[in-house]
Amino acid sequence: MSAAGPLPAEELRIVSNRLAALRNRLGPMAHGGCHLLSCDVVALMEELADLTGLAKRLENEISARRWNEKARADRDALDTATVLAETRRANSNVALLPVVPRPFGDGGRR
Repeated sequence: MSAAGPLPAEELRIVSNRLAALRNRLGPMAHGGCHLLSCDVVALMEELADLTGLAKRLENEISARRWNEKARADRDALDTATVLAETRRANSNVALLPVVPRPFGDGGRR
């Protein structure tokens, strides 16, 4: 499981598929009980830790996408005409910054 970048489409279903498989493996023991060996408990804990990490990545990706969509909508709503109108409004706290002359017009190359 990589920690960076968006999750590929096949990973989007992996959490629910692996949880369903885990439930199916434990299902037959629901009524009769079971005795787990140390190695079985370790394997179960590793599986749950891996699923928790993957679920966290999914949560983070969804959160980032929602945040970016909201920021994009906010930015689009705040267009140039709105900003200029606000600078002209009495008692506005929005001000245009003065243009600062630059010594070179081509990015500093002579």
